[in-house]
Amino acid sequence: MSTDSPDHTIQSNLDPKAHKKGYREHLRTMPSSLLYSYLAIFFMRSGFYFSLRILFNDAFIHYENSFDKNLVYMPYPLLELLTISFFGAASDRLGRRGFFVSSLLVSGTSVFLYSFTKDLYVLAAISALFGIGAAMNVASSLAIVADLSSPADRGKNMGLYDAAALGGLGVGFGAGFLLMEAFPEHAVWYFRVAALLFLLTAVLTYFKVQETRKVTAKPSDKSIGRQIISDVMETAKNRFIRVLLPIWVPVICLYGIVLTFAEDLAHGLELTGDAFKMIVVLGLAFIAIFIGFVYLGNLSDTKGRKPFLLIGMVSFACFFTALLIAAETDSWLLMLPLLMLFGLGCGSFPPAALALLADISDNDKVGSSMGTYSVVYGIGLIIGPLLGAVALEMAGMWGMVTLVWALGLVSVYGTLKLPEELNLKMKVAVES
Repeated sequence: MSTDSPDHTIQSNLDPKAHKKGYREHLRTMPSSLLYSYLAIFFMRSGFYFSLRILFNDAFIHYENSFDKNLVYMPYPLLELLTISFFGAASDRLGRRGFFVSSLLVSGTSVFLYSFTKDLYVLAAISALFGIGAAMNVASSLAIVADLSSPADRGKNMGLYDAAALGGLGVGFGAGFLLMEAFPEHAVWYFRVAALLFLLTAVLTYFKVQETRKVTAKPSDKSIGRQIISDVMETAKNRFIRVLLPIWVPVICLYGIVLTFAEDLAHGLELTGDAFKMIVVLGLAFIAIFIGFVYLGNLSDTKGRKPFLLIGMVSFACFFTALLIAAETDSWLLMLPLLMLFGLGCGSFPPAALALLADISDNDKVGSSMGTYSVVYGIGLIIGPLLGAVALEMAGMWGMVTLVWALGLVSVYGTLKLPEELNLKMKVAVES
């Protein structure tokens, strides 16, 4: 299962000493395909959360209950979850570039369509289409990043990818919030301008992104559907990936709980003095997570993946506990140093986990493997908030804290008990 010399991946740019490069040099010498992968995931995540912030503003639509809101929101993660493994495996057979460019067109079309209706069921259908676009985007862009990375810079590149995704979430959510606070009467045009940005990005990627995969099938092949499904099933049976599932699922549940809680705090805010203080603290905490993605992802290339998995798991639990204390006691400024410290640690898990997955993936099933991780990611983001809601109902906020620490400890235990054979598969470029 070596990934050093893939049979079907174009990796002429790989540098075995890439971990020695500083970020400035790394960015300067980065292939355009890699750079536009980051740009695309940024636009895709920002586009959805920007749209969501407009859709959930009472000045645009008034919802009678939370069911109506979930009707509009849930099709996006569900369709992404249901289709991403297929698109990941399809990109292994048919190439990355076509899915990559198409994902931006599908996502942009979805944003554009939001501007024409306020019917909840039509909005739900548009969100489902957006979810399919997201699945195409994540599967193909993650695979491109894996294709264009060596063991010496996988963590660094995955860290930049995660930073772009989180940056998109923050920018989209923040821009939607501020625009709807200032000029809610222009909401329809916000969607249309965002759609135009998607179209321009699609045009740029069409010319700038090169295929990173040697195509092994044609769309017209009668057996292509069976081949793709077979690849998905074979990847799911990978024993190393199965060992990692009990580690990934709990910690991504933690991630889902933290994100949901932070979003719940942010929903319905107005730019009052007290709210502004909380916004600033949450913003700085998530900037710390952003820095953690970039800095600690890079360190996982030289220090190993396992330590940063452990740091991330414990940090998520600590971050949520500090976040809860700040919210319950209104001590945002007092808790800011801890939130930033634990936020930095939270940023260590996703890039190390994605780099590890690339380390252990079969050469010809990288896209399928990335799709499998994304399925786990989606499941965690759904299960985590549900478990949190149950814990909250049964034992209050401190019941949720107990749940968070239990999930973290399960992941820590699983990581410490990883089989030695898998530890050896963690290809880390360490210079003596």
